[in-house]
Amino acid sequence: MSKSTGPRGAQAAVAALTLFLVWVGPPFPAAAAEAPGGAVEAGGGSPAVAGASRLAKMHFFKGSMLEKRQALALALKEYEAAFSYDPKSAFICQQAARVALEIDSATAAESWVARLAAIEPDGVESKMLRGRVLWASGRMDEAEGAFQEALKLDPKSSETVLALGGLLAARSPEKAKQLFARYMDDNPDDAAEAHYQIGLLEFRGGNPKEAEKHLRAAAKLEPDSSMVLYGLAELYMVAKDTDAALAEYIEILELEPDNAELLVTIGEIYRNKGLLDEARVKFEAAKYHSPGDPAASLYLSQIWEAKGDFAKAAEELRTSSALKDDLWLNLRLSYFLTQAEKLKEAVAVLENARRRWPDNDEVAYYLALGLDDLKLAPKAVALLRAILARKPDYRDARYQLAVVLERSGRMDQAEKEFRSLIAANPNDAGILNYLGYSLADRGKKLDDAEELIDQAVSLDPKNGAYQDSLGWVYFRQGRSTEAVRELSAAARKLPEDGTIWDHLGDAYSKSGDAEKAWRAWMRAQALEPGDLKFGKKAEKTAEGFPPANLAGFFMDHFAAFLGGIEKYSGLCEVKMSFVGKAFTYSGLLTFRDGELSMDILGPLFMPVMRARLGAEGFTMDPIRIEGVRTDALMDEAFKAFQALHDYLSGRAFEPRPVLYGKSWFNRWVDTPDWRLVLSSDGLKVERLEPKDKDGVYLTLGDFIFQRGRQVPSRLSLDGRGFRLVIKMKDLKPVFK
Repeated sequence: MSKSTGPRGAQAAVAALTLFLVWVGPPFPAAAAEAPGGAVEAGGGSPAVAGASRLAKMHFFKGSMLEKRQALALALKEYEAAFSYDPKSAFICQQAARVALEIDSATAAESWVARLAAIEPDGVESKMLRGRVLWASGRMDEAEGAFQEALKLDPKSSETVLALGGLLAARSPEKAKQLFARYMDDNPDDAAEAHYQIGLLEFRGGNPKEAEKHLRAAAKLEPDSSMVLYGLAELYMVAKDTDAALAEYIEILELEPDNAELLVTIGEIYRNKGLLDEARVKFEAAKYHSPGDPAASLYLSQIWEAKGDFAKAAEELRTSSALKDDLWLNLRLSYFLTQAEKLKEAVAVLENARRRWPDNDEVAYYLALGLDDLKLAPKAVALLRAILARKPDYRDARYQLAVVLERSGRMDQAEKEFRSLIAANPNDAGILNYLGYSLADRGKKLDDAEELIDQAVSLDPKNGAYQDSLGWVYFRQGRSTEAVRELSAAARKLPEDGTIWDHLGDAYSKSGDAEKAWRAWMRAQALEPGDLKFGKKAEKTAEGFPPANLAGFFMDHFAAFLGGIEKYSGLCEVKMSFVGKAFTYSGLLTFRDGELSMDILGPLFMPVMRARLGAEGFTMDPIRIEGVRTDALMDEAFKAFQALHDYLSGRAFEPRPVLYGKSWFNRWVDTPDWRLVLSSDGLKVERLEPKDKDGVYLTLGDFIFQRGRQVPSRLSLDGRGFRLVIKMKDLKPVFK
């Protein structure tokens, strides 16, 4: 067996030797050749014979080269030409018969075997090739007989044993095993081949332990046989022992480092084990050796999708060689581009797919959605109508048509489409709710709207969105008490839906409860920071509150939406300056269970200094800086930690009494310990100013939005001659 081909390695060696012989000397006996003028002369010494020999060699060599390039049909023609100049060459017949078998040309193969039999009626090759031709023709018994005749002539012919064993494997596996066992006894130097073949038979027969035993024996005799290692890997994969299979595949990779298919297989195992970075390396290596490899491109796109990087996912999928012919890949690419907020590119992909698959309604449907996203509603409507003209029962297309029409303000046309959907499925709660809410929101057909939404709620009473719609139609009807009841219940079910809190604020306001209306609108604004209309409602309502009351409301709001942090941690960049000396470190800041700690990291991320503030007080490893008093530095560090702890723990929002203040440029809430300077929208605290003149100021910046909360990722602390700036990396806070 060879490294690259395993048990079939002997054939490759024969082919290589053949090409060498063709080059250096005539492989055929002298033969009759056509002489000038059409006469045929015999005898190897004449010029005509010498010319024929050269022509035979030339055509045979061309055939061999074509065969090497897998141009087998052309190779067969060259062998035919070579044989015409040397019609007594058994060797040409053998090569031609093998090629004919490989291209499944039974007629040609049978013809070449007949010629070979005429030249060498009792030759091993003649019998063996005849057996292969009979096998290809489905004449199994005759094929077996021909192989047996070949074996009698040469019992040690590995090719004949393999051919007969392959024939018997399906018909009589036990006979095949006996044949290989006998062959192993007769040919101990080639026992690896027999072990391999028996291992395959045991594997197919459902005997994994016996299969492993023989494959291991073959691997021991031929450790560089990738074919044997592949057999073992497949055996382990079937047994779901992926670790053992992975070990075999990695060993094969040392033999075949540029095998893209193998790299993809290893990468897939890593991916299934959750080792995405290791998988990515293998898939990228596969693409290096096989640019555009469809499997590697797809898997890489899925890895980046899992990491949330849709731009890179799209980039990987674009390189797939299968993209031009695979509709699903085009749809996937458009999805990635949409998620990466590259809507124009996503639509361009769908437009190209539409040209490639003009009759595919799925492509047209997603293209319509993309056009709607690009605010090209008329084009989306036209395309959806065209789909429905061909396929009137396409529910999703009709639903999207209704939605686009409703968003475009064409409510009468939208209602017609919604009614058509309800007629087809009267129990479609989503459609009932959508139409009911759309009518109620416009103040149209309120009785019809209530009836539609009532049906939706009765079909799905746990759905908070439907209950919000019911509360909203009550509000539109002027039934404020019922509206508050339903909207409060909806807010409990969907506490992070800003629209529901806005509706609830409107209902509270209408019922005369200004304080609850303010709180609901502030919560809506916190959940939807990009839309300031909720905050403006709250601000207008706040004009009627006494400053002390408003300050208390703000403190309650901050406690709910700025406090309550259970965990705030991550790697960070730490910049510190004290009395003119500046330092930059890498650090790890952690706030958890009321305890705040900072580790300054050295080489290999090993902690070199730690400060901690918890129930037991403040502790800090001493820092020795030339010209700086250690006790003064530690005192400022303690005050900085105390300020940061007050904010993260929520203690800064607890003290009372409090007072609200406002100027042309700022607004704030004063507590006994702090002045809390608010952002311009009043949703978050941007600065904590200590009432103690020796205290440390805390400035908050680079806020991230998560679950209705604005959480700072940059913390700046300023004291007397002291400044500490902490910039968090990859912050993922956890809330109580």
